[in-house]
Amino acid sequence: MKKDNFEYEVALSFAGEQRDYVKKVSEALTKLNVRHFYDYNEQVNIWGKNLTQYLDSVYFEKAMYFVPFISEEYVKKVWTNLEVKSALERNMLESRPDFQQYILPVRFDDTRVPGIAGSIADIDARKKKPQEIAQMIFEKVKGAKHVTEAYKKKEIPEPLPANYNIKINVEKLEAMENIYKLQTKSHVVVVYGEKGLGKRSCTQYFLQNKKKIIKISPDTENRFQLEPVLHALQLDIDCLSLDSDLSFEEQTKREFFAICKKEPMIIYVEQFQYLDSQTSTFLLETTEMLLSRFPHCQTFIIFEFDIEKDTNLLIPFYKLSPGHTDFICFKRLLFDELKCYFFDILGDIEISNDNLAYILDSSFGNIMYLNIAINFLKGEHYIRFEKGKYICDKLPSSILTDVLKDFILQRYNRLDNTLKEVLSKSSIIGNVFNVELLSKPFQIINADDMLQKIGKISQLIIHPDDISYSFENDDVYHFIKDSISPELQKEWHEVLANYYKKLLKKEQRRKGIKAIDREITALYPIAKHYKYAQNYDTAIIYYVELVAKYERISDYIHELDAIQNIKYMLEYVDLDKLHLDSLEYDIFKAEADCYRNMGNFPKACRAYEECLSYFDIGKFSEQVVELLYQQSYCLYMSGEVEGALKILNRMKKDFEKENVCNYSYIKIVSLLASACDVTGDAKSQEKYYIKAIDFYKNNKYEQEYYVLLRMASMIFPEEIAISMEERAEAFFRERHSIKYLAEVLHNIATDNLYIDKLANVSKPINESIDLFDSFGSLAVYYPLNTKGILKMVLDSDYESAITIFEQALQYEMEPYSEITIRTNVLNCMNVLGKPGEALKQLERIDELIKLQEPQHIPTYAIYQNLNWAFYYFHMKDHKKCLQKLNVCSKLDYMEPRFKYIYKALAFRTKKVMGLKTRNMAGTAPKRVYKKCVENGFYFTTLRFYESL
Repeated sequence: MKKDNFEYEVALSFAGEQRDYVKKVSEALTKLNVRHFYDYNEQVNIWGKNLTQYLDSVYFEKAMYFVPFISEEYVKKVWTNLEVKSALERNMLESRPDFQQYILPVRFDDTRVPGIAGSIADIDARKKKPQEIAQMIFEKVKGAKHVTEAYKKKEIPEPLPANYNIKINVEKLEAMENIYKLQTKSHVVVVYGEKGLGKRSCTQYFLQNKKKIIKISPDTENRFQLEPVLHALQLDIDCLSLDSDLSFEEQTKREFFAICKKEPMIIYVEQFQYLDSQTSTFLLETTEMLLSRFPHCQTFIIFEFDIEKDTNLLIPFYKLSPGHTDFICFKRLLFDELKCYFFDILGDIEISNDNLAYILDSSFGNIMYLNIAINFLKGEHYIRFEKGKYICDKLPSSILTDVLKDFILQRYNRLDNTLKEVLSKSSIIGNVFNVELLSKPFQIINADDMLQKIGKISQLIIHPDDISYSFENDDVYHFIKDSISPELQKEWHEVLANYYKKLLKKEQRRKGIKAIDREITALYPIAKHYKYAQNYDTAIIYYVELVAKYERISDYIHELDAIQNIKYMLEYVDLDKLHLDSLEYDIFKAEADCYRNMGNFPKACRAYEECLSYFDIGKFSEQVVELLYQQSYCLYMSGEVEGALKILNRMKKDFEKENVCNYSYIKIVSLLASACDVTGDAKSQEKYYIKAIDFYKNNKYEQEYYVLLRMASMIFPEEIAISMEERAEAFFRERHSIKYLAEVLHNIATDNLYIDKLANVSKPINESIDLFDSFGSLAVYYPLNTKGILKMVLDSDYESAITIFEQALQYEMEPYSEITIRTNVLNCMNVLGKPGEALKQLERIDELIKLQEPQHIPTYAIYQNLNWAFYYFHMKDHKKCLQKLNVCSKLDYMEPRFKYIYKALAFRTKKVMGLKTRNMAGTAPKRVYKKCVENGFYFTTLRFYESL
């Protein structure tokens, strides 16, 4: 019988005790494209058959060769004796001219098998790896000492040992273990280096047998905000309230911290460089918060990522607490290290020094590149296995120039056209895909079998779990996808979009989709695939739906992405034909609202300006008023107070001219009250505030009323304001409005500080800090500032106060807040007699004030001159101190407390200088001010005075 007429090129026979070894032989034979009989591969085929008859036919007539894996157990088994009997009968009947036997024995021990002559040459499995046995079978069944050219390109090299990177990086692994064992508080380990140096395998090895691990990995497609975090924490979007005063991200932080507080755990952030910007920022902020605010949680966080030259990916980690952060860098291997690894993998290979140097130099010290080079050369048969060892033939000088691409192409070309098409369609689905998306939309009936076959032949795809497949890496994914013609890509994307659309309609008919994340998950692929199919008319409709869904869950980043897609596609569609004439404006408005809600106020201003171009702003329609209000709010929040006042006053004037006092007018008045607090126009501020609060109360706008009430001390004396703010506190507690409750508690504590009721400060300020911490709010620096002041005033503990202020300064903040907190640090440094440190604070404050000069904020002039006056007082340069205080006396705007402070300090300075003087300060408006000046300092506070 000719070779090609056999159903199997080899039939394997073995006892169950040796299955693990033989299974690896079978897997290697599959990769070498050798047709072979291995029982587990034939379960469907042999189902329901008479095994005695069927196995007799396999071992007697269906295979070219019979390979028994002989052992003590082998001769005792009923089925193996049956298989040997059939093979011996075939061996007796068959006569070959080259004395070649049908039976190719492999031995695990020296057990004699009746009928198999001892004179038949065998292979000792105790001295060979399974892959080496498979290679020898491969060469035998192909019928020649050297493998023919036709089979060269079908070889797939044996896989590397699972722990090969561990051997190389044992020091890194030990370092990780030592850091972990020594930690009793929250700690961060940053694992980084070039791609392919063993970071992930080393980290995953470290995680073996560890308890309570949360793994955060980049999703191939982030369909909604923080999706990798929600999946890792197993949080359902429905558990996050859409009615909360916390944003979606703040609620997620709250859940994140709650989980960390329950028990010690490890959080492994895998491939950090591939996370979307919002998720990476979220993780950095929560990590910083864990280290500074919750060190007792004992959360061990590992960030692992690839890093290239000139990258800034490490910079955010430098800001973390040095005492709670370690860095483990994976570097390229030296030539000798690569050489050791090379021979460890290939054994006693026969290779010239020139070839060896060329291969190692081409890897650039990177293990991954070296592995690719070795596997590529095996596939091209320049490295071949012969007579029990590897041999490397002379290499052409340029063969490894583009080895990564060539290695992918080499394996891709092993596939027939049918399998190539299946692989191409898989890439249209995405980097990660499942069988259903091939079998149903593309009607590939045996998709699972074909995918497994692709994996075995080429290793271009992997099967990480029971449901999904994925490409070996991004390089493979892009190589396959880029090889498809644009027209064919569009056609296949249309097929997928229609399939997802059909699924959505089916779901809606059955019971409807209630969970918003499921709605987004259903809509996202429809919109995406229609866009890639260039069916923009239909894609726009689904993207508009996504914009509305993202708005509901405050997912402004994904909303902006959907908006940008719509804006791009609008250039190619006929809006009149689609009856979407107002869509363009709606999209610009949604974009502006996104930027405003994200706190990017300059961009929001420009977007609102674009929206206003659709209207005649001389006519005050409801839409125009809303746009102008939002634009002025963004100007105010950007620090451009004068620009905001100009717009607000114009609108106020127009409303009053028409004698209109409605909700829109009151919003304007309310924002004017906040703006006047900055400009020092106390009279207008009081008038606007009272008008707004009366309107909200009389018209039963409860939320708006209590939001204004929480900032009562902006207008009223602290003694009166506290009782008003306590009413707001009760309202927010009842409504579980966490953010507003934290803000009003801070305002209450600060007001008590001003009226010298210091015993009433600690409780509300600590609760405010805890509430802000609970959802990771950056605004925690407000109550931290007040807590630091309490240390100064109540305990005269300036060192502890500085520590608290420095904690506050770790957070991102606008210039006014930084100036305020640094002023308190400066005063502590003055009292402690640290002029060098005090001068550093002064210079930073002056730098910030100079940047804000165009805004003409009166408070800055007060701070600047008082700061230098107190500094000179402590430096005993009394003349310069008086010069600065003299400037204060000539300022147009000066609050009563500051008037008292500068006059009291002037009186004290003149007394020290021996000058005749009398105290022009009078009685301190609050007792606490007198105590401060007597101790040589003053303090500055922050309060929540922003309206809705």
